[in-house]
Amino acid sequence: MNAVANENEIATVNKEHIEPEEFKALMAERSAVLLYIARDQQRQNFDHCVLTRPFLSVLQAEATQLEEILDAYGARNNITWYPFRVQTAVLKNFSNAGYELLHLHLTCRNYALFSLPPNFQEDTLKAITYVTCLISCSLKMLLEQAEANGIAPHVTLKQDLDFTEELPPGRLPRNRKGWHHDSVKERVLKLATSFLHHTVDAKFFNAAAKIDPANWRNLNFDWLSETTLREQEIKFHNLQSLYDTYISDSETEASDHYLPMLRGHISAVLHLLRIATIFVHFYERHVKLNRSVLFCSEKCPYDGDWFFAILTGYLTRYASEFLIRARSFCQQILARYPDDIREVPVPLYIGFHVRPSTLVAAIVNHYGGDVAMLLGDQEYNAKMAASMIHANGWIDQKKREYIFEQLRAIDFSRQEDLLRQGAITMEQALAEAFSLLRQKNLLVFYVEELPYAEVTRHHSGTFRELLRDAITDFQTGRKINVNMKATVVFRGNKLALDDIAILAAHDYGENHRGEDIALPKELEYLNHIRAQPKTTPKMTL
Repeated sequence: MNAVANENEIATVNKEHIEPEEFKALMAERSAVLLYIARDQQRQNFDHCVLTRPFLSVLQAEATQLEEILDAYGARNNITWYPFRVQTAVLKNFSNAGYELLHLHLTCRNYALFSLPPNFQEDTLKAITYVTCLISCSLKMLLEQAEANGIAPHVTLKQDLDFTEELPPGRLPRNRKGWHHDSVKERVLKLATSFLHHTVDAKFFNAAAKIDPANWRNLNFDWLSETTLREQEIKFHNLQSLYDTYISDSETEASDHYLPMLRGHISAVLHLLRIATIFVHFYERHVKLNRSVLFCSEKCPYDGDWFFAILTGYLTRYASEFLIRARSFCQQILARYPDDIREVPVPLYIGFHVRPSTLVAAIVNHYGGDVAMLLGDQEYNAKMAASMIHANGWIDQKKREYIFEQLRAIDFSRQEDLLRQGAITMEQALAEAFSLLRQKNLLVFYVEELPYAEVTRHHSGTFRELLRDAITDFQTGRKINVNMKATVVFRGNKLALDDIAILAAHDYGENHRGEDIALPKELEYLNHIRAQPKTTPKMTL
């Protein structure tokens, strides 16, 4: 039955042109419910619109089917029906946004949130007020366009519509148990690590929340675009599904009180993301392109500052707050598991300099908890790149001790004899010695022409003493490196240590000359570290 109806509808649409009166009759039929609602609001001077879930559900369903039939007949490219189609799109989008806001307002107290941010409920009501006003404005504009196109007078409904929502208090008892074959620990680790990995690139919310909405005319949406928001929305939806699949339908939630709080924050962020996506879609698709047919007047209060105050001051702000809390919960969950130790090689290129230290610290901070790097009898805080960089002094000293020990077994009598005879200069003798050490794979050169004259100018000791001093000077100046396979031990969060071991197995993301190489798939969440400039520019949207 439906297939036949659809075929008839498509056949009708495929005609060369539809007669204006025939299309008016079709629009009067298809828009009857929306125009009835608009007439009802008009009788109240558009001042008494109240959002309820039944009201928004009908609005969303009716606007969706009307938009689809308008598009099927080419209303996007028709000067008469395009404004009518724009208002239909507004109603479809913001009835959805209103539904999400109502859900947040009515159910967030049922989420296991640690505590609601100050003013969240009040700010949610302000956002609902904005959407209510925008829907009222759009209904008014839809009715005006319908009257201009000659369809409003024909609208009738056989029965009145009741959109009130009065619900009895209470909830059903939770008395159904689920079963899982994997361990509680495996389920919890899967969820917490997935959340940390998939939300590392969502921190731009915090920067977006700081934007002054009064500067909206100068904004661009390169960072806060519909595409980026939809990507984040999908990630959070997947995380919520992961929780519901592996955690909520089991006794696992009772094992850690942070788990239900994590679920509540994931849900809050997901709903805020859905609304933010609608707002940005509305701005990109309609406000920027259709402002002249979108609002009721050039000075419509629903355009401009108020719109961006909701987007930046409410949606991205609270998404950022809930996200930060959720990441903290994940880190606290992971910190409950016992410490582990892992021995890994020291980075080949000049040890723990800025790049490997920054990546190791990013891994540790990603998972939370404490991780220490152990060298000799010293401990270094692996949360802080500067602490590990400080450890380089110890590593360099061990490398010098190693190379100096190797020097004892190497015959430099030829260079020493030629020096006594005056057959070669001290610089030439040093060059030969360093070339020999390079051939023996004891030294790595980072510059081809070493400044031998600088180290011989004021030296008065033996050749071997000069050689040791030159190695120390060139190593300190990062002109050479001692090729010694040193190792360090990390102690702390097992998940962090696993990823540090993966990083070490891939040479800490650099080649022997300290240049970037690709990170493995398991460490893709670190790519944002490399993408960050040395000084973070002021964000503009």
